[in-house]
Amino acid sequence: MKKDESIKKEERHLFSISFSGDFFRKVISVFIILTILNTIILTALSFYMYSFISNHDDKQKLNEIVYEKEVIVEPASLEKEILTIPDIVENVSPSVVGIFNRENVTNLLSEEAVNEGIGTGVIISKEGLILTNYHVVEGATEIEVVLSNGKGMTANIVNFDSNMDLAVIKLNGEIGSLPVAKLGDSDKLRTGEIAIAIGNPLGKQLMRSVTIGVISATGREIAINGKKFNLIQTDAAINRGNSGGPLLNSKGEVIGITTVKITNAGVEGLGFAIPINEITPKIEILSKPRLIHGLIGQDITEDIATKHNIPTGFYITGVEPFSGAEMAGLRKGDIILEYNKIRISSLKEIDTITNNFNSGDMIPVKILRNTEIFDTKIRLQAYQP
Repeated sequence: MKKDESIKKEERHLFSISFSGDFFRKVISVFIILTILNTIILTALSFYMYSFISNHDDKQKLNEIVYEKEVIVEPASLEKEILTIPDIVENVSPSVVGIFNRENVTNLLSEEAVNEGIGTGVIISKEGLILTNYHVVEGATEIEVVLSNGKGMTANIVNFDSNMDLAVIKLNGEIGSLPVAKLGDSDKLRTGEIAIAIGNPLGKQLMRSVTIGVISATGREIAINGKKFNLIQTDAAINRGNSGGPLLNSKGEVIGITTVKITNAGVEGLGFAIPINEITPKIEILSKPRLIHGLIGQDITEDIATKHNIPTGFYITGVEPFSGAEMAGLRKGDIILEYNKIRISSLKEIDTITNNFNSGDMIPVKILRNTEIFDTKIRLQAYQP
């Protein structure tokens, strides 16, 4: 009996130990599983909240950016509104003038007559300065300018550059308020973009005629009367009387001064203009009265100097009557070695130095006459047409 009870107690004890160990392991397993699930849920929830907040912030920033763009870009786009051709013509045409050049000539029978040339110009300052081609006013004894309102005024040549075929003339008398053309940037031109020419073909009857084409090419090297020009080519119609007028871009800016048209048989649409970027640096000088020194002659280059065993300089073949050079005692055969104490070898260098002075200034010059070197001074004079 006792033996059976002890066996039962031992079995209950083993069962208790077994039950307790199993239970403990089950509890631990459940706890671990719950912990893992809780961690996953919390992580997912945190990620969801972070994504929600980030997206909300990004949307807010995006809205702010869009709002800022709407505030900033919209007014700028209004300022860059594309001009129509009628707008361009309406804006620029008032600054375009007709130029009529009258020249007294004597025919073979010694009879005096008056030749009248026609051309175009563009107003470049409120003081009445007008840019045009030199060949439009060359040799003029009288210049008449007709404004866009039909008013006729006289004008005088201020200065010119015959090598570039450019001249600036100035209106005489009361000029009032003048419209001034806006100059552009010819270096930014692209082949194929629009080109608009305004001019006076065939005289007063067709003043301020508008022709439209494209920029056919840039940087065309064209020889005219033995001189080479770097020109803009356009197929906008250019006729006699257009010379000196503006060539415009789509913004209504002057990007060239029309100067010539090729008129060979079978050739059409070959007009040319001087690029405005080649003109702009010269406008300041051309806007001041041209100064005359009275020197006529030939450059002495290194090759000529070596060939004739003479120094480089400027060889005088003549002097203009009543000029500063004549009054300084200069004569044919003299060689100018220095001009304003600067060693020179060309007339271009002399003219460049001259442009820094004013009418009445005395310029020291060093002269070689035969084998003798001496100094004198040339008084500069304002150009009188």
